[in-house]
Amino acid sequence: MSQVIFQQNEIAYLRLMDEFNTAYQQYSLTQSKVSTLEKLKSKLQQAEQKLKFMQIEFKSCESTLKAELTPKMKQHQMNYANSQQKLKSIEQSKSVEQTQPSFNLDTRKRIENNTNQLETQTNQLENYNKTLTNTVELQDGIMVDLKKQKEKLLIAQEDTNIIRSDVKETGRYVRIMQNRELFSKVLKLGLIGVLTLGNILLIYYKI
Repeated sequence: MSQVIFQQNEIAYLRLMDEFNTAYQQYSLTQSKVSTLEKLKSKLQQAEQKLKFMQIEFKSCESTLKAELTPKMKQHQMNYANSQQKLKSIEQSKSVEQTQPSFNLDTRKRIENNTNQLETQTNQLENYNKTLTNTVELQDGIMVDLKKQKEKLLIAQEDTNIIRSDVKETGRYVRIMQNRELFSKVLKLGLIGVLTLGNILLIYYKI
C-alpha cells in the first residue's frame, strides 16, 4: 500500500513540477507577471505538499523498497530545491524593480542576463545530478551482478568439493575390491599348492 500511495503522490508531484517549469519559462514573456508569480507559488506549494506525502510513505517502506526508491527521492528533492531557487530569483528581481523603479534599460538587461545565467546554471546542475544518479544506479547494478557471480562461483566450488569427495570414496572402494581380489587369488594359489603337495605325497607313499 505504501508503494501505491507513493506512486500516486509522485505522479501528482511531477505534474505540478511540469506546470511550474512551464509557468517559469513564460514568466519573462508574459504581461501579467503578478498572476504568473502567484501561479508559480501555488504550484510549488502544492508540489511541496505532495513531496511531504511521498517522504511519509518512503519512511514507512520496507528496507528493500526503500533502497529502490532512494534515488527517486533524492532526485525529487533536488528538483524541488532548484525550483525554490528559481522562485526566489524571480521574487528578488521583482523586489529590486519595486524598490528601484527608475532602472534604465541597461540595468534591466543586466538583471535579465543574470537571471538567464542563473537558470542556465540551474539546468546544468540538474543535468549533473541526473548523470550522477545514473552513475550510481549503474554501479548498483554492477555490484548486484558481481554478487550473483560470486554466489554462482561458491555453488560451483561446493559442487566441485562434493565431486572430489565422491571420487575419493570411489577410489577407496576400488582399492578394497582390488585387495579382496588379490587375497582371493593368493588363497586359491595356496589351496592349489596344498592339493598338489598332497597328491605328490600320496603318489610317493603308494610307490
